[in-house]
Amino acid sequence: MMQRDEVDLLRPWVMYHAALFGIENLFVFDNGSTAASVTMDLVEFARNGANVDWKHASPDDFHSKGDILGSLILSLAGRYDFFLPLDCDEFFVVRTGAKKIACDPATIHAALAQFAGESRALQLKAAFYNVLNTPNAFWCWPHQKTFFSGNSFRSLDHGYHEGRTKAGGTLETDFAHIHYHHKPYALMVEHAKNKLRPYVDVEDRSALEDYVGMNYHCKTVLLQGAEAYNSQFTMPSDIRIPEFAEYLRALGAPVPYA
Repeated sequence: MMQRDEVDLLRPWVMYHAALFGIENLFVFDNGSTAASVTMDLVEFARNGANVDWKHASPDDFHSKGDILGSLILSLAGRYDFFLPLDCDEFFVVRTGAKKIACDPATIHAALAQFAGESRALQLKAAFYNVLNTPNAFWCWPHQKTFFSGNSFRSLDHGYHEGRTKAGGTLETDFAHIHYHHKPYALMVEHAKNKLRPYVDVEDRSALEDYVGMNYHCKTVLLQGAEAYNSQFTMPSDIRIPEFAEYLRALGAPVPYA
């Protein structure tokens, strides 16, 4: 995983995936964080066994994250049964029904075991996106990401959507992400500005309106304003997954945006 200043997400992400796979098997690339709490958390996690890489701190490194994670995977070939490229707002779970998930290690390990040695790229086809200001509510949306078994890996794109293996081909699975994509508006603005600042004057509305370069999609949140941003969360959701927050709390991890 690569992250920058994920103040609310880094700690639950590490604690959750450490409980699933062991903290010594987590690889976290820091992309130039400046938030003191994030730096302190990374130092703590590294002290406890996580593999923290501080060397890829530039915007160019972020846009090369598929290549960076891909190089890591190739260097670890033969050491692991699976490689799971993730973002900091994505928590690896398995679907047990249209509106249900499991997040405990035993269930996830058993579900993974059936794909051991699979030569095709393994696909997640859905994610449960958080509904801001409504605890435990999610929308299930299409969300294609890839992960890999053993030493099958060949290449990885920036967003982990179209990863490839040496043998080629893909195989859909029941795995999914709990996806804390929707941040409170002020935090969303801060992250959007951080991503756009190297390429455009983020305080110039006219420049933002005309901008079509790298990370251009992030300008939407800056242009639409808080009222329009928050209005999307009035769309009802009939999916409730309280067990995920309960599991985080049982681990002693904070629940994002609770």
